[in-house]
Parts: sequence; C-alpha cells; structure tokens
Amino acid sequence: MTFIIKSKHFIYKLLGVYENWTEIANRYYEEREKMYQQFFKNKKVLDVGCGRGEFLNTLMEKYGCKCTGLDASRNMIYHAIQNNSVHEYIIGDSASLPFVDGAVDVIHFSHVFHHLPFDLQEKVLKESKRVAKDVVMINDSVNWENGLKKFLATIFWKVTDGGYIYRTETEWKKFLENEDIIDYSLGSYLMRQCFFVIKANTEKDT
Repeated sequence: MTFIIKSKHFIYKLLGVYENWTEIANRYYEEREKMYQQFFKNKKVLDVGCGRGEFLNTLMEKYGCKCTGLDASRNMIYHAIQNNSVHEYIIGDSASLPFVDGAVDVIHFSHVFHHLPFDLQEKVLKESKRVAKDVVMINDSVNWENGLKKFLATIFWKVTDGGYIYRTETEWKKFLENEDIIDYSLGSYLMRQCFFVIKANTEKDT
C-alpha cells in the first residue's frame, strides 16, 4: 500500500497536479481534524477494523481517548497488540458487536465500509448505532460521479484494495439519507475521501 501511495504521488507530480492535490487534501484533513477534536476528545472509542492499531495510538496520545480495537483478522489483532498493548483488542464481527447498548461513546470506521458486502452494510451501521452512545464516524473512499472516471477508479481500487463498493458523493448521501448526519467533510478532485459523523440511536436517550 505504501508503494501504491508513493506511485500515485509520483504520477501526480508528473502530471503537474501535485500541488493542487496537496492543497485540497490539506483542506480536507483540516476539516476532519476539527471533527476529531469535537467528537473524540476524552471519549471511549471503538475502532472497528482497527488493523494494526496505529490509529488507536493517535486517539490515545492526541485526544486522550480510552481505546478498543476490533478486527475480524486474528493476524491483525496480533500485530496490534505488539504495537501497543495498552489498548483493548477484540477479534470480532462488525455485524454482531460483542458489546451492550451504548457501551462506548464513539465508533469509528476507517475505510471499512467499502470492504463490506451490500447485504451487510446496513446491518453493520445499525449495529454500530446500537453500541455507540454519541456518534458513529465513517471515513471512506468517495468515487467520481463521471461514468468513465468512476469506472477506472473502481477498477483501480478493486485491484489494489479488493473492496466491494466505492460510492460517489451522491451514492453516499443516498445510503445515509435516513441517518441523522451531524457533520461531514468531502474531498474533491484527486482527493477521493469522505468523512461522516452520524448520531447514534436517539432511543437510548429516552
């Protein structure tokens, strides 16, 4: 993945669009950082699809979070424990989280949803809203609206990343149209990422 990212940056430089991409990317990350400050600060966080656990370290060190990482891969959890054994790690299924209602303040997904089959995505979102007390955060890829660009980007991502679905901005909003979206940030041009903050179930507030 590091090689792919470096290759992509090299191509952007050859095409003379690297500075423009960097400016857009920085603006997107600044907006996302504001959301991190607002919703992560001193919270109890479950990172679903935590991989090797690098983001949990950031959450603890930068935002003072109490962190739990969950991943379906036993190998990933093993490496996460080696990286930082301070956090709690669980091998588990995102569609059936082993937690009671409202067990954590925030549930975070980083580039997880595009790896989920269609029939699981709504179930995973519903399950995460059950376990989160405050919000669910989704950080993921956002595809081009243009047919040819969308087709080429989808092929590239499927080959390099192996996901199921890479939504456009319109498709993301359609998928989340019945959710209470508190805030969101969308990249543009060559910065193909999106970030949504979704309110957890209000039923737990009553």
